[in-house]
Amino acid sequence: MTVKQASLRRRGSLRYRGGDSIRPSGMYWIWYVLPALLVYVVFMAYPLIDSVRLSLYTGAVGKREFVGLANYVRLFTHSDASARFWNALGNTWVFFAYHMLVQNVLGMLFAVLLTNRMMRGSGFYQSVIFLPCTIARVYGLPLIRPTVKTERAAA
Repeated sequence: MTVKQASLRRRGSLRYRGGDSIRPSGMYWIWYVLPALLVYVVFMAYPLIDSVRLSLYTGAVGKREFVGLANYVRLFTHSDASARFWNALGNTWVFFAYHMLVQNVLGMLFAVLLTNRMMRGSGFYQSVIFLPCTIARVYGLPLIRPTVKTERAAA
C-alpha cells in the first residue's frame, strides 16, 4: 500500500481507479428498494386497505350500502357471528404458530448442518435440496411457453 492510499484510508475516502468512492454517499440505495416496495404496495398493502374499506359496506357488488362500523358491532355482539370469528381467529393463530415453529427450526437446523465444513458431503446435500427448485424451472418453462404469444421476426 502506498503512502497516498494509507492516508486516504485513514480519512475514509479510498477510491477505485475510476475515481468512484468505495463508500458511496447519497440515496443510491433507493433504486434497490423501490421495486420490492412497489410489489409490496400493489399485492399486500392495497388489498389490505381496500378490505378495510369494503368492510364498512354491506350488499353485493352492484348494490352496496355504507353502514359504517355496524358490521363490526354485529361481528362482536351477535353470538353466532362472534363464535365463528373467534374460532377462525384461533385456528389461524394455531396454524401460524406450528408453521413458524417447524419452518424456522428446520430451516436453521439445515442451514447449520449444511454450512458445517466438517460435515462430509455437504455439497451433495446442498445440491439435492436445491435441485427441486431448478427442476421446477426447467420443466415448468415448456409448460408455460405455449400460453404466451410470441411473434418472431421473419428472417
